[in-house]
Amino acid sequence: ALALVAHHTPPTELTELRDVFNFFDRQSSGVIPFKEFARKLSHSSFEPEEARRIFNSLDIRSNSFIRYSEFLGAAMEYQSNIGVQILEQVYKQIDQSDDVHKFI
Repeated sequence: ALALVAHHTPPTELTELRDVFNFFDRQSSGVIPFKEFARKLSHSSFEPEEARRIFNSLDIRSNSFIRYSEFLGAAMEYQSNIGVQILEQVYKQIDQSDDVHKFI
C-alpha cells in the first residue's frame, strides 16, 4: 500500500523526502544507523534520549537502522497534506484490482 501512496504523491514532495533521508544517510548506504541519526540531531539541540525515542519510532523492524521505506512511511503518515484525496485514489486503485481485501 505504501508504494501506491508514494505513486500518488507529488514528485516534488518525494524529492524533498529523499533529500531529508540522504541528509541522515551520510554513507549513502540506504539505511540510517542510530549513531548517525543521533549525531545529526545533536546539532539541532536534541537530547540523546529524544533522538533515541524518535529513532525507535521510525525503526519499525527494530533492527537498529532506518530503511528508506520506514522513513517514507513515517513521513507520509505525519504529513497532513497527504490528505484524503490521495488515500481515496489509492483505495480506488486497489478496489479496481479486486485486491482490496489484501490490505484490510
